[in-house]
Amino acid sequence: MDEVNIDIARQMAKEKNYQIWMECVGDREDATVVIEDGSVLSQEELKIRRKAKEHVNPSSN
Repeated sequence: MDEVNIDIARQMAKEKNYQIWMECVGDREDATVVIEDGSVLSQEELKIRRKAKEHVNPSSN
């Protein structure tokens, strides 16, 4: 799903007081669990990788 459709689903769930559980592929900023090569990345490793990604591509923010 793209961001527009995720926002639509989020709004619909909010209106009905529902929860949505969604599995996404990637390393989105709002991800709470990132699995890479079969292992869960620690929050510290995730922060390090995101900072490195910002340094390489600062215009993606």
